[in-house]
Amino acid sequence: PTVVALFHGQDIAGWGVTAFRVNYNDSDTDSDERDLARALGVSYQHTFVTFDRSGNRVWRATGTHTRDQLKARLEQIRSGAGG
Repeated sequence: PTVVALFHGQDIAGWGVTAFRVNYNDSDTDSDERDLARALGVSYQHTFVTFDRSGNRVWRATGTHTRDQLKARLEQIRSGAGG
């Protein structure tokens, strides 16, 4: 719910950010999701991976994050200060 609220709200509207959720190791996980998780090195349910426009990985973190923590990190990445 925290991530959905952030990406569907007005806070980051217009930033050109795209987000998607991948099921990981639950009853809804399909083979494509397992393959993607493996390719990204995801081994924990709450993993965030961000890429720049060129497809370079700029941030990876695991664990639960608050809406404000995620927004702050995305702001750093957007400004070029994060990575």
